Amino acid sequence: MIERVNMDTRERIVVLTQGVHHPYDVKYFNGFLYWTDWATSSLKVSELSIHHESAHLIHSFTTLPYGLAINHTMFQDQSHVGVAWMKERCLEGDGCLNGGQCQDIKNEHGRVVKIVCSLPPLQIRAQIVAVFGYGYEKDQDGDCAPIDVTSMEDENGKSLVEKNEPKDQSHVGVAWMKERCLEGDGCLNGGQCQDIKNEHGRVVKIVCSCEIPYEGHRCERLNPEKALAAQLKASPRPLWITSFFLLLFITFLIAAFIISYRYQNVLK
Repeated sequence: MIERVNMDTRERIVVLTQGVHHPYDVKYFNGFLYWTDWATSSLKVSELSIHHESAHLIHSFTTLPYGLAINHTMFQDQSHVGVAWMKERCLEGDGCLNGGQCQDIKNEHGRVVKIVCSLPPLQIRAQIVAVFGYGYEKDQDGDCAPIDVTSMEDENGKSLVEKNEPKDQSHVGVAWMKERCLEGDGCLNGGQCQDIKNEHGRVVKIVCSCEIPYEGHRCERLNPEKALAAQLKASPRPLWITSFFLLLFITFLIAAFIISYRYQNVLK
């Protein structure tokens, strides 16, 4: 089983029992618990938000798996970030984005050993993703925007995904992502799951092909510029027609003013 322990009260709570045999390393991210299992030589995942959720197999190994790391734009290990550097960013107001607040983590002697970002409710569980550049960058409005970089290429250097497709650094295994796509929530906001195959025809990754104006690894972000362009393109009345009627209305006002001015002179 996998347990959660309160280090202050030493209270132990069972988190998961189904599908857990001999876990070695455990990582929690965005509502999902990942662990390497020595009994089955595999990597497994379970969604903790679902009661009595069973474990799902992500990948099997021929040898015993050891350390586990999450490589994803929404997950940042801040152990490499200096306290002084982070403190400077927090004082300047750009240490944490999207409404996040800087929070000091102290050791038993009261010394600040780390500064992390705590986010308000209903916010994505992410920490200063734009500052560290984990596939996202800070745009002009201060928002975190995905970097439009094509990262998948075949042996001839030809792109396997379309241009402007967000760089994918997903930690999600093909089996897990395929399951999500079959359930209809692999890609958000109308995005479609797209299989990326190698030269042997094997699916090595599943990415999201997003509907305009959405972007991101799971089509989670609305691009305001693309939204405005889509609205103008979808408008039934061309822009030049609107400009013509506006110019005609201004001309009418000028003509009415001139006629009124001359009429007043005639009366005088």
